[in-house]
Amino acid sequence: MVFPFGHILRLAHAGFVLARAGVFSDVDITAMPAAARLPLLLAKLIARRNKGPSLTALPDAMNRLGPSYVKLGQFLATRPDVVGPSVARHLEDLQDRMPPFPREVAVATIEAAFGRPIA
Repeated sequence: MVFPFGHILRLAHAGFVLARAGVFSDVDITAMPAAARLPLLLAKLIARRNKGPSLTALPDAMNRLGPSYVKLGQFLATRPDVVGPSVARHLEDLQDRMPPFPREVAVATIEAAFGRPIA
């Protein structure tokens, strides 16, 4: 039997990072179903108070969550029909404007994931 506790923690962490970046600040709570209103209110309470639009922090938040979320953001950037044109425009920063990182970091990450050195 697989216990979903780890999955719930990872999802909660992602929600916290996105909420802390303020990406939910512009969501209209009145348009949401009743079950989603409390989490959105909580997200708005823990959001940092920044001066710019909330979506400008979205690419950085996705980058902090890791490569899987960056890939998700890159995919969603190609789908303005799903996420809306303004979200897609901000997610485009994840496509061509990512900072490079050393090859050693990539190799170490892959070796750690597989538990053995790359041959």
